[in-house]
Amino acid sequence: MNSYAFTLYINMEEMTDEALTRLYEAGCDDGGVGRSHRVSFIDFDRESGSLTDAIESAIRDVQKAGFQVMKIETEKWATPDA
Repeated sequence: MNSYAFTLYINMEEMTDEALTRLYEAGCDDGGVGRSHRVSFIDFDRESGSLTDAIESAIRDVQKAGFQVMKIETEKWATPDA
């Protein structure tokens, strides 16, 4: 397996302990959560068989925690803002 670095921008209004716990318990323990200019994001370093699989599993984990992914960024490509 390889390790893939990417960032997911999510719809988290406030970075509360409860929100961070939900993300961690949903499987986002391999990401660092941050907030800049009222935009929340998670920088992942996820092991997987492919970049696509890593991103898809991270999106599922974010959704499991009750958040939506608004944008995806990698070193190779970025999605447009939703």
